Amino acid sequence: MKTKFKSAWHRKTFTEFITANVHNPYSSSNEYVAAVFFLSAYKFLWKRARRALTGYSINFGCLNLSGISTEGYALFMTAKACARIGCNKKQIKALSIKVTMEANCLTERRKLNGTIA
Repeated sequence: MKTKFKSAWHRKTFTEFITANVHNPYSSSNEYVAAVFFLSAYKFLWKRARRALTGYSINFGCLNLSGISTEGYALFMTAKACARIGCNKKQIKALSIKVTMEANCLTERRKLNGTIA
């Protein structure tokens, strides 16, 4: 299966991190690698997530998500779900759709309340 990166930046960032921090990618959990893949897809999220990553674990609790976009939030939640419970391709797609819809609803509520423009 061919990996579909969001952009050339995403491919570079993900590949460099895995190469530099994971001594044997084949011994890493699929869940961890998938989570890193999602976190590295969005620059804003990656800058914040980078500090929470080690070679084999992610501390999701220390990530500050203030100011994150709907897309970034959806990627964060998908990464978190993959890391915690693991997901196959079908589950990831369903989860991404659900999280994006929830984030869009939250954005609309904030607009109605006047907390964002």
